[in-house]
Amino acid sequence: MNRNVLTELPSQPSQLDFVGPTQPPFQQPPQPVKTVQPQGPQHSLSGLAAEIRDQDKGFLEWWYRLTCPTASPEIAKSLEGREKNRKARLASLTLLVMSGFILLPIPVALISHNIPLLVVIFVTLLFYAIALLCNRKSNLTLAGILTVLILNLGLLLYLVTVPGGLNVGTLPVYDLFLEISLVSVAFFPARSVFIVTAINIAIILGTVLLLPKAPDLVAFLRFDAYDVVIRPIILQLFGAFIVYIWVNSAYQAILRADRAEELAELEHREVERQQQEVEQKRQLDYGIEQILGSLNKVANGDAHVKVPLDQNNILWRVGYSINNLLARIQAFREERVELVRTRQAAAVLTEALKYGQFPRLNGWTHTCLDGLLVELRKASNWQQSQTGPSVSPDRNQRT
Repeated sequence: MNRNVLTELPSQPSQLDFVGPTQPPFQQPPQPVKTVQPQGPQHSLSGLAAEIRDQDKGFLEWWYRLTCPTASPEIAKSLEGREKNRKARLASLTLLVMSGFILLPIPVALISHNIPLLVVIFVTLLFYAIALLCNRKSNLTLAGILTVLILNLGLLLYLVTVPGGLNVGTLPVYDLFLEISLVSVAFFPARSVFIVTAINIAIILGTVLLLPKAPDLVAFLRFDAYDVVIRPIILQLFGAFIVYIWVNSAYQAILRADRAEELAELEHREVERQQQEVEQKRQLDYGIEQILGSLNKVANGDAHVKVPLDQNNILWRVGYSINNLLARIQAFREERVELVRTRQAAAVLTEALKYGQFPRLNGWTHTCLDGLLVELRKASNWQQSQTGPSVSPDRNQRT
């Protein structure tokens, strides 16, 4: 009877996920590994930054870093911010070109020892440097005011200090006031060109009417007043209208391009959102199918099944919790099997000891009684060695 109950078992216990009388602790699912998805091309939010990076790779990289405000994605989020950065770069480049032209007369002034001209050049460059500093500090309006002011003061100072008063040779200076109108649109909106033009016309009329005139200019006024007064004024008005049309058209084109980029970005985001929804639906369908299939296998008696969901699936946390639950159920089943084996082994041991016999150990019971059976076997062998071989009850019955 002992041999029937204590069946042959492997020499070593089988390796299971959870073995022992204690229950496996509940484990929190690990945090998912965040993978960086490749982003699509950025449009209006980073278009300005990309444009600035491309421009900074050129020859003027050092100049823009010194004289322009730092462009950031936060500023690039609005059309106003992008336009402000564009005009700051345009103003910086304009001041660089104007400074280059101001430096050209320096050799002539040095050769001729023209100290007043050198003073004018130095003061003009000082004003340009202050304007560049204001531009760096994102104060484009103050930079434009300083630039327009120094240009007007320079031309006006030249007209006031002409020896002998205004003459025919000074008339081309009035055409240079158009330069101020052209420069102003680099700092101010397009409509500001009419304000600068009105100031220029007022300076032209004031100098012609109020400043002293040389005899040749007086005679020329009597002969042809058109070239002295009307022609510079017409040139100022014509230049102002042309500049306004060009600058306003360029701004409208930039506005349309910016809106087109924003629409393209919205479309791109909508496509990405739809793709994410499709992917989430696919993951949900796949995850639900895997969970249901695993639960059906468990219901059919397969205790070693697991939900095969990885961390890329949206339901992987649910699958992890189900796998943890299944592992606990499997541990409970193994504990129940061990309890049944322990009861059977205890019953055999009790019956053997009842008749003063030692149970035959034909294999491992995989219970806590294995150690006890081994010790009993050792004690039986020691007793036989001391008293000699004993006759088993089965042999007495045969005799």
